[in-house]
Amino acid sequence: MKSARYFPALAFSGMAILSACNRDSGTSPPVEGVFQSKYRPVKREYWVTTQVIPKWDMVPLGKAMMTTDSIDPARRYLYRAMRYVRTDSVWKVLPVPSWQQLSGPIIRATVGDSVIVHFRNDPGSGMPLSMHPHNLLYDEANEGVWRADRPEGWPESGTAGGAVKPGGEFTYRWKAEARSVGVGPYHSHSFHPAQEVAAGLIGTIVVDEPPDHPDYVRFDTTIALVFKTYLAMVAAKDSSLKDSIKDTCIPPLIPWNGGCHPKDHVPMDQWPENRVDSLAHGGGPEVNSINGTAFANLEGLAFKKGQRVRFVVFAMNDEGTQNHTVHFHGEMLREMSRRNLYKDVFDLPSAEAVDLMMDAENAGKWMLHCHVEHHASEMMAMYEITDAKAAPAAANPDRVTKK
Repeated sequence: MKSARYFPALAFSGMAILSACNRDSGTSPPVEGVFQSKYRPVKREYWVTTQVIPKWDMVPLGKAMMTTDSIDPARRYLYRAMRYVRTDSVWKVLPVPSWQQLSGPIIRATVGDSVIVHFRNDPGSGMPLSMHPHNLLYDEANEGVWRADRPEGWPESGTAGGAVKPGGEFTYRWKAEARSVGVGPYHSHSFHPAQEVAAGLIGTIVVDEPPDHPDYVRFDTTIALVFKTYLAMVAAKDSSLKDSIKDTCIPPLIPWNGGCHPKDHVPMDQWPENRVDSLAHGGGPEVNSINGTAFANLEGLAFKKGQRVRFVVFAMNDEGTQNHTVHFHGEMLREMSRRNLYKDVFDLPSAEAVDLMMDAENAGKWMLHCHVEHHASEMMAMYEITDAKAAPAAANPDRVTKK
């Protein structure tokens, strides 16, 4: 019976020794049969701001590149679109890759890393915004979600990180763990998340195994593609969308929620000068896009024979049942989770991401598009594989890691 009394003390002592060992070494002690990485986790720090685009052109080349489709101007533009862009530490916008277009920058991490994102909401956005991550771990304060049951935040309720006011800043702190491995989106999740995503506030998260892990794959370049059906949008002050109450409110009162109210009682995104309405509310068109471009107008997808290319592909839609299927011409790809199976068509439910690996071998200019037939001509891009010799691995700045 004495040994039974002493066992908890021995166990506690063992745990204390183990904890001290962990603190001293900075790594977990080896466990027989379990992979032990020598990777030293780092802090990955990003500066991200929103950017307002008054008139976003989904057909920047001016025509359908692979078909004879004529383009109705009502299907070409998004008004008051928004996107996430990376900046330096003093909020100077960094160059945006040509393929990125309306989608946000890729946020990367390796298992064990801390991810710190300094977020600034553009003063011209006119509405509270946020960044909510998939695939990373966080506490409630860093969830990036507005909830009415939380007492702190702006303007009257929510969380500070879930409702970053125009011109405001917030620093998110996220963690990449072993269960984070894979790819997924991040997006705004503030007062009106559907409207925020519909404006273009979507980006990509990539979490890798450590470089010494048996499942780790080294890539030459990574491309993120967002398959999204946008609703053609026009400014609310467009005369075709005026509603009767808009003409009956006497300043300083403004229309909102079926009546006339003092401006400071109305959410900023609902002020007449900031509101954005959708033609779809009056039966307007949908535009099927890749990274906010349509009719094969996405540029920058050029690779060299011999390169290993990672495609992170996901869908974000206003209708959750509206799936897309991405079809690659010219090459067969593998999902990172099923590397023995080659395919050229992949299903994309909304907010679900696929992590694809392509070994570029078949020189040519090839289509990639949604294979839902009535989406195909709009939701299309072209990629090219040239016979040019690929740059040496160490000289490529977009590698996942460097040895």
